[in-house]
Order: sequence, then C-alpha cells, then structure tokens
Amino acid sequence: MVGPSLEDVFPGLIGQPYRITSPKDDRYNCIAFAAGDDRN
Repeated sequence: MVGPSLEDVFPGLIGQPYRITSPKDDRYNCIAFAAGDDRN
C-alpha cells in the first residue's frame, strides 16, 4: 500500500515549486536540518 503524497499531507505545496532533496527516512529529522542542526 502506498501512503499519502506530500501534497496530500501538506496541501500548501500544491501548485508551488518544491523539490525533494533526499529519500524518505524515518530516522532523519528534516526540521533539525532546516534549523542548521545536521547532527539530529
């Protein structure tokens, strides 16, 4: 079974330019990365 798409989960992305920069990883914390923390 395929889960929801990013646009299903984040409808604000619809019609907006965005790109996926890394594969999905349940251990990776993209919020920490966005804040400049590349260790968590």
